[in-house]
Amino acid sequence: MTRDVAGKKGAKTIRAIPPVMVLKEESANRLRFQFRSLLWGIGTTPLAVLLFILASHMTHRQDVHLFFRVFIYLLATAFAYSAIWSFSTRRSLEIDFVRRMVFLRVKTLFSETIRAEGFDRVECITVARCRNSSGKVSRNYTLGLKYKDGWIEYLGWSEFGATPLARAMELVTKIAPPMGIETRAPTYFEERPLKGNGSV
Repeated sequence: MTRDVAGKKGAKTIRAIPPVMVLKEESANRLRFQFRSLLWGIGTTPLAVLLFILASHMTHRQDVHLFFRVFIYLLATAFAYSAIWSFSTRRSLEIDFVRRMVFLRVKTLFSETIRAEGFDRVECITVARCRNSSGKVSRNYTLGLKYKDGWIEYLGWSEFGATPLARAMELVTKIAPPMGIETRAPTYFEERPLKGNGSV
């Protein structure tokens, strides 16, 4: 069982903090959410550069074993590839109120996949706080757009700043009534492997 969040009766937590798509565009006809893993790319790019510099420096030293030099080059290449993948990967979800469709687009370095579902395929929207693997509970609330097949997409308000319950519920009112779906908030996500935000 998941445990209650202190101070929020009935509000519970999910097992881990999933990748959250945040609101990027809003109009009377549609809402668009997006997730980009830029932080990983920003973090790995300097490591890749430093490792390439180190590997280049070692090529001029005879006392460094060839195996170690090759290993550093491979490690630098892996970090560089990871950074490029991170910068090129984009995940977006568009709720089209005119066509009554939800479009999930996943773009990677090599491909782009689109999943389109009608509003009738969406079961409900749920609000919960997140808990990471160490048990620390997030201050932010996360929305879960749950499909009838069990697939869940996680949505949020902003990449920066807190998302308190009031803001999360404000976002719910932009989604649930126009879609005609049930709202379950505050509540909890089932404690099981998280679905959604993976490959389509």
